[in-house]
Amino acid sequence: RRLSVGERAPYTADQLRRRVDHLAELTNRQPGLLPANIAAPQVLSRLRDDVAVIADRADALWARLGADQDYVALCHWNANVDNA
Repeated sequence: RRLSVGERAPYTADQLRRRVDHLAELTNRQPGLLPANIAAPQVLSRLRDDVAVIADRADALWARLGADQDYVALCHWNANVDNA
């Protein structure tokens, strides 16, 4: 986070839940895309329930990840497939 082009607006809990919902829809349409233990309905359901915690603790999460060099990498914030 230190080398940043700009700060992104944080996601709300509802936005994160919608993303999990979209992920669940994708796993239903493309069942082989993710490992079965990740795409399992109970895993996605728990993720949907727990994702609000991430929205509330994003700063603590970034601090924890940034403190361990195994979780630090260089990536452009707009590194989307369509920009390749």
